[in-house]
Amino acid sequence: MSEFLIAHSVFVALLTVAAQGPTPDQLGQALQAFSPNEYKNPPVVRRVSCKVLGDPTEFSCLYEQREKATQWAKLSVYVAIDGGRWVVIDSPGPREKAR
Repeated sequence: MSEFLIAHSVFVALLTVAAQGPTPDQLGQALQAFSPNEYKNPPVVRRVSCKVLGDPTEFSCLYEQREKATQWAKLSVYVAIDGGRWVVIDSPGPREKAR
């Protein structure tokens, strides 16, 4: 198989995995990598809902992040798939920011 076909197959596989956006664990890891001084561990994230932007590797996501034992903040963030991992491409903010 040619190098082009192998690279194309890998790219298509990544896009297929990325089609729905990151899992809660993947988003938590991306948030920690984006703000390592704020998060010593990945934050606890749930109810992740993403939609693809113009670039099929970039997403606008809504999610909830644990603030206290029984409190959840409703936030939004822009993320992208980069080399097989999720990265935050814009600072997280209130839900109204991304949609």
